[in-house]
Amino acid sequence: MLRRLRQGGRRKYAVALTSRWKQGNPEKKRKRERKDSGADEVEDEANRSTRSEFYRKASRIGLAIHEASQKIARLAKSIEIQQLTVLIKDDVTAINTALQDLQAIQNLEMSDGRHLEDRAVHYTAVCDDLKGRLMGTTKQLQMSSPQELKT
Repeated sequence: MLRRLRQGGRRKYAVALTSRWKQGNPEKKRKRERKDSGADEVEDEANRSTRSEFYRKASRIGLAIHEASQKIARLAKSIEIQQLTVLIKDDVTAINTALQDLQAIQNLEMSDGRHLEDRAVHYTAVCDDLKGRLMGTTKQLQMSSPQELKT
């Protein structure tokens, strides 16, 4: 194109562009001829129907994939919840055992006879406080766990 512009000036360049534009794209030319004949309308209707059915089915499949993905995410959370619940139950059992050991130490000190009254009151208060906190934690676990995890 640039060569034409240099050789013959702007007029030749403009004529070359005009002739190309008039020729048009071969694909567009075929579509124009088919449209003029009327055959294109019937084919377009069939194509639209097929395309719309295709898009509807593709949309349904995409939605199904999305829903399956959400279910997998919920399943992963459910598995995490189950694992965490088991760990927490193990912790509560270990804490309960440690609390019983602490009470055994308290009883041993009290049976010795060399205890002070203030110390006995303090030990009892500490054990009672820890028992109450453990019971509260256990109730919280039971209330926050899904029904199938409570068993």
